[in-house]
Amino acid sequence: MNTAKETIGWRCARRNVNCKAVIHTLKTTGEFSRWNGVFHYHTVDPNEARKREILGTIKKRVLDEHIPVKIIVEQEYRKANLSTEEKRIIPLPSKIESELHKTRRRALPPVPRDQKFVVPPVYLETYSKEPFLIYDKRKSQYGGRLMIFASPEQLDVLFHSDILFADGTFRVSPILFEQLYILLGMQHGEGV
Repeated sequence: MNTAKETIGWRCARRNVNCKAVIHTLKTTGEFSRWNGVFHYHTVDPNEARKREILGTIKKRVLDEHIPVKIIVEQEYRKANLSTEEKRIIPLPSKIESELHKTRRRALPPVPRDQKFVVPPVYLETYSKEPFLIYDKRKSQYGGRLMIFASPEQLDVLFHSDILFADGTFRVSPILFEQLYILLGMQHGEGV
């Protein structure tokens, strides 16, 4: 049995004290599998453990939610109700924001190189599993590909709005596309 493929290795995060302790847990159940025989010889720093826990939660949310990274960091810091000592060791949002953006980018599908790309499943439906890509056709008469994205809720707003706003822009259109066209409906006095 090749245990390397069936386990996850965990090493001590205290590199500053040169701790070489490593354990392995089973990928399927998370149960202990084996260790390298090296004991920890340092005390646990509860503030450092709390910092890792908070940063781990932030990283998970950055990968799972598509809201601005800075908002996620600030929400988690507020929710943590940090003590004065914890505030000293927790990095400022501006110090971790760049790395979190890189983490999110690495998790996203690569940018397509031509208009014949297949839309990744993550962009085909909303978080509530409703269809999001409602039209996707390539036609030679308009020289490319036309894609229309809208959730059923957004379409409902459009259909029940007395006033519609339309805006076409060329400057911020995605690579491979010439124009981004947006329709908004008025709901409760706001463009939605």
